[in-house]
Amino acid sequence: MEWTDLVQLIEDEFQVSLVVKRIPDDDDIVAINGDPDILRQIRMSQQDWEHGRVFGPEDGLKYLRERIQGAERG
Repeated sequence: MEWTDLVQLIEDEFQVSLVVKRIPDDDDIVAINGDPDILRQIRMSQQDWEHGRVFGPEDGLKYLRERIQGAERG
């Protein structure tokens, strides 16, 4: 797998845009691509997004505001 393919995979899975400041070493890419635990974590994170178990920035902020307001009310 090329590093550009890995970046594309992450962008597609998490619906984000990445900026690569340093081209990773080939050894890094091989290690990531060959590590089933890292690939499993990427898949699990995608499932979390799909099932609403992860907050987006706006949802997370709303959740925190509600928790703070609830705590202030007692």
